[in-house]
Amino acid sequence: MPKPQDNSELLFFTKNANNSAEPFAMWTDSPALVYSMKLLFESMWGSSKNIHL
Repeated sequence: MPKPQDNSELLFFTKNANNSAEPFAMWTDSPALVYSMKLLFESMWGSSKNIHL
């Protein structure tokens, strides 16, 4: 099996609103979804504030 390339897959975890003890995960290799989530993450990371612990 070939090694997957970076930015080609997405595994997205979220909580189930009706049952928070049971997480929900979604895997995709859709280029459009992977790219849009990458843009969202980079935007959030770029506008985040540093915290000093």
